[in-house]
Amino acid sequence: MWAAVGQQEEKADSFGILFESLSKNDFSTQFNLCQEAVEHGIIFDKRKALQEMYRVLKAGSRISVLDFNKSTLPVTTFIQEWMIDNVVVPVATSNGLEEEYRYLKSSIREFLTGKELERLALEVGFSEGRHYEIGGGLMGDLVAKR
Repeated sequence: MWAAVGQQEEKADSFGILFESLSKNDFSTQFNLCQEAVEHGIIFDKRKALQEMYRVLKAGSRISVLDFNKSTLPVTTFIQEWMIDNVVVPVATSNGLEEEYRYLKSSIREFLTGKELERLALEVGFSEGRHYEIGGGLMGDLVAKR
């Protein structure tokens, strides 16, 4: 899990350790979350992650979590998996990065759908939660308001 706090980047062994030093009074906190956390063996609990983001945000603040999208449309899933198999992994392989990208397809299958992410955001306390599909549904952005 990588998080940018001000100008510093920190790598946390668990989500809680990273957020222990943050408070609701932090002027500006920017989180860059990525699926790369799974690849590097850091356990990623989406509920806990959203709870921690909620905890450190001031009232009225928003989060934006951009990641691959788990589409509910079979055609979008087909296109996404085709792109991974026929573009992403081959290009990565030609650059010596096969292992860093081969996991994507199976990983995305385990993602929550946009509606599930919206529901989870509300469950952990956010007053609003909206998931936007981007790039024809290949990517998704959860935007939630504390």
